[in-house]
Amino acid sequence: MKKSIIMIALAALLVMSACTTKKGLPEYDENQCGTKQRNPMIIEDTTQVQNSTQVESAEPGSACDIEIPFDDPTFIRIMEGEIVPVKVCHGLGGEGGYTQDWSEDPELVRAYIDALGNLKLEEVLTDKEEFHYVADGINDYIFVLEDDTEVLISLDLNAYVVKDDKQYVFGYSEELHNLNELIRETEIEP
Repeated sequence: MKKSIIMIALAALLVMSACTTKKGLPEYDENQCGTKQRNPMIIEDTTQVQNSTQVESAEPGSACDIEIPFDDPTFIRIMEGEIVPVKVCHGLGGEGGYTQDWSEDPELVRAYIDALGNLKLEEVLTDKEEFHYVADGINDYIFVLEDDTEVLISLDLNAYVVKDDKQYVFGYSEELHNLNELIRETEIEP
């Protein structure tokens, strides 16, 4: 439990602090997902938690780690570049309410897809007593397609996903943090 509290506090501190003052989109290199990758800062935890699985890379059949918990066929087609969203939204929720920031900028939409594709799955927890419980820091990513179909991806503190009695723990993404700051500054009306 102490480890969970420390991890949550560390993640909250990293999310709330501005790690950079750089404006604009980062430079990218190709990654294994076929998308572009920036060298993300990943918090490495080498301790093995009982009833958890350390994860090296995506499961067979999925190109990116984020596709493991989010296996929606439309989302996978977005990640693989088969479908190109026309709009992206970052929703941020917590104790103080819920806000949404929207953009139709194709470069920003692509940057969000790339950033989600660059997330690295660090472990999968199966013991609910070991789960990291988060009251604030809900991060929703909504991709809107040309026909107004919306695809929602939701991460607690940009790191945790609970699905099918498992908690998927992703490494911290400075890239997502920076994009969330950028979309706040350049928001359009939905």
